[in-house]
Amino acid sequence: MKHETRSDHTSVTSCPGPAAVRVARRLAPLSLVAFLAATLPGEGIAQTPADSTVSESPPSETATLRGTVASRIDGRGVSGARVLLPELSRGGITEPDGTFEIADLPPGSYDVQVRYFNYSTNERPVQLRAGHVTRATFLLEQDVLEVAELVVEVRRPPSQPEIWMADFRRRRAEGFGHFVTREDIEEKRPRRASDLFRQIPGLFVTAAGFEGSKLYLRRGARQCEPALWVDGVLTGRYPIDDLHPDDIEGIEVYRRPSETPLQFQRGSCGSVLIWTRSGADDRTDGGF
Repeated sequence: MKHETRSDHTSVTSCPGPAAVRVARRLAPLSLVAFLAATLPGEGIAQTPADSTVSESPPSETATLRGTVASRIDGRGVSGARVLLPELSRGGITEPDGTFEIADLPPGSYDVQVRYFNYSTNERPVQLRAGHVTRATFLLEQDVLEVAELVVEVRRPPSQPEIWMADFRRRRAEGFGHFVTREDIEEKRPRRASDLFRQIPGLFVTAAGFEGSKLYLRRGARQCEPALWVDGVLTGRYPIDDLHPDDIEGIEVYRRPSETPLQFQRGSCGSVLIWTRSGADDRTDGGF
């Protein structure tokens, strides 16, 4: 800026041109530049106040819970498990790999529950800090189903001797024929099987010969050879003493065809039925 005095004592102040201003900006101190920018017309100068600061995002005031839910047996992630913070009424569901994340939680100490079908509930406390991610791993154990005491009852089908003797007892109860039970045999304690038959009324036993003792039924003055059945099989001439008394469970003697059960009727004489103790080891403790 130039100050001139005319001869008429009039003061005139002239403003410097733009070029002079640019020079002054480069050479003058900052206060002068500020003064010129504020008072001179023309180009403006953008100036940042000396006390201004660049603002940053304030730290987060919430916390994040992140973790994994896995099986204790094989360590594999459990998909679809529920992760709950009951005090906050917040929660989440695990991903297919068992991971989960629950964000925007208020800081503090909380109990976290993890639930999944057929697994025991896992619960543990966690500490959540503002602006931090808290990591936690939960291992689940499979529930053991408790059932009442299991009782296994095995029922085997009756053996053939049991069936035979059940029919034996039934026919004995009907009152036809003469019956010798196992109890009778043990009471008499015969040395040979033929000794048992000699004690049965109406039954005649021949002396032991080359073919062994034979059985005959007396019919008045006559005698006939009865049909002989051993364990339900028609045997014909069977050497009686080939059987030991200990091998016999029961004996049935029918003197006439009319009193003989239909399935054991053969010829015009009666029938003798002998039931052995075959398979006795398979019988129940009560015997036949």
